[in-house]
Amino acid sequence: MKPSLKPATPSPVGSRKNSVDAVDMTLGTTDKLLVEIRNLLRAQFRKESEDRDVADEDEDKKNEWKLAAAVIDRILFITFSTLFVGGTLIFSTIFAVVFISTISIHDD
Repeated sequence: MKPSLKPATPSPVGSRKNSVDAVDMTLGTTDKLLVEIRNLLRAQFRKESEDRDVADEDEDKKNEWKLAAAVIDRILFITFSTLFVGGTLIFSTIFAVVFISTISIHDD
C-alpha cells in the first residue's frame, strides 16, 4: 500500500478511517526506513570493499619493498664480507712480509 498524498484530515477518535490512516502512514514510514537502511548497508558494503582493495594494494607495495630491501641487504652483506675478508688477508700478508723482512734484516 502506498501512502496517500492528500493531506490527512482529522477524523473522530476510534473511527475506522483514523486507524486505517495510521496504518498507511506507518507502512509508508516503514518503507522509507527500510529503503534508507538498504541504502546505508549498500554504502557500508561499498566502503568496506574499497577499504579492502586499498589494504590489498598497500600489502602488495609493502611486499615489493620487503623484496627490494632483501636484495639490497644481500648485496651489501656480500660487499661487506668481501671487503672484510680481503682487507684482513691484505693486512695479514703485509704484516707477515714486514715481520719476515724485519727478522731477515736483524739476522744479517
